[in-house]
Amino acid sequence: MATLFYNSRDYKHMALFLIALFLVVGCSSDKDDEPGLFDTLSAIKSFSDEAPDLENKMEKVDVLEKMTPLDFSTLKTLLPETLLDMPQYEVTDDTEVLTDLQWSMVTALYGDGSNEELNNDTSSLSLSIQDGAGEMGSATLGLLYTSHTMLRAVGGQTTEDDGHYTKEISLQGHTVLEKTEKTNNGGTKNCLNFVSGDRFIVFLCSENLEMDAVKKAFSQIDTEAMGKISG
Repeated sequence: MATLFYNSRDYKHMALFLIALFLVVGCSSDKDDEPGLFDTLSAIKSFSDEAPDLENKMEKVDVLEKMTPLDFSTLKTLLPETLLDMPQYEVTDDTEVLTDLQWSMVTALYGDGSNEELNNDTSSLSLSIQDGAGEMGSATLGLLYTSHTMLRAVGGQTTEDDGHYTKEISLQGHTVLEKTEKTNNGGTKNCLNFVSGDRFIVFLCSENLEMDAVKKAFSQIDTEAMGKISG
């Protein structure tokens, strides 16, 4: 789907975004010996011993690991009906079960949607909310927390050869990863990625809106509701 950052039906793209960010800030390894997701989480826990703030966050991750992720209907209530006055036109249950491990996530698309096959949408947004509970969710949450820590260690921003970047910013009391990167069709995709309520991993993305517009949409996400669910 040309108008989206990520395929809303493929949770792996979300994990790859986090893993790629984790690697780009200095934790890459030889390709013949790349760690799996849980090997990486184990390394994160070891690394957290050297970073007190991260260690505190990882203690919360350990608690979430033992919890059951929320179901689709509950996650769906966290999605706003509109963003930037654009209505939802599709909501997808991205929950997956891998062996005995559940990955719970919901994605909503905002905009017209009628012209997406013609690749001429003037504006659209993708909002995904993943529950950080359970083994898979907590592993992703651990990767994101570590990405923040390592990004700070290199000055808070990394810039790619093509000028696109990843940096840490503060928005409405949240610590957010702001990222732009080039798309296959030569455009730019803008994304904000953050944790809400110490539990929910939120991805807000657009290929055809400027970052300022994406940040305005961010302000319309009901993070208070996520905080109430988190307790």
